[in-house]
Amino acid sequence: MRLLDRHPELVQELQVINECADINALLVQKEQQRQK
Repeated sequence: MRLLDRHPELVQELQVINECADINALLVQKEQQRQK
C-alpha cells in the first residue's frame, strides 16, 4: 500500500472504479435473472 501513501489521489480514483464495478455487477445480475 506504499504506492497509495505516495499518491493519495489514486485512492479516490480506485473508489470510483470500485463503485462502477459494483454497479456493473448489479446490472449483470439483473440481466441474468431476466433471462431465466
